Amino acid sequence: MQFINTDGMAFIGPGSEWFWTMLQLVVVAVSLLGLYRQLRLQASASAFEQLRSMIQEWGSERLLRCRVELLRLLRDGTDPAKLPQGVTVIMLDYWETVGLLVRTQHVSRHLVGADGERLRGLVGSSQAGHPGCA
Repeated sequence: MQFINTDGMAFIGPGSEWFWTMLQLVVVAVSLLGLYRQLRLQASASAFEQLRSMIQEWGSERLLRCRVELLRLLRDGTDPAKLPQGVTVIMLDYWETVGLLVRTQHVSRHLVGADGERLRGLVGSSQAGHPGCA
């Protein structure tokens, strides 16, 4: 019993259309796999760049001064609902940007999770004092 008929098989010339069609299919499939891999690498590089940008902003002088002021006020017993608007708006703006990146799945929730959980109570109480923040 013969599974593959090799009688009259042609790779070049008349009757070779099947071979070139199959070869085109293989080339297109390999090209699509290459494009998919390239897009995944680009998305990964973009996520790392956004994370690097978030870390750099968190360590910036502006946010460092804001965090020091916020912690000093809380240490001195200031009610979280009565914190100065300037300090809370800067911090809320940073965490809103981080939240937006997580919600749109540009940054993984696991990369942000630990810091976000620690500050959840503070952000919630600060928003209650400012009706413009929802």
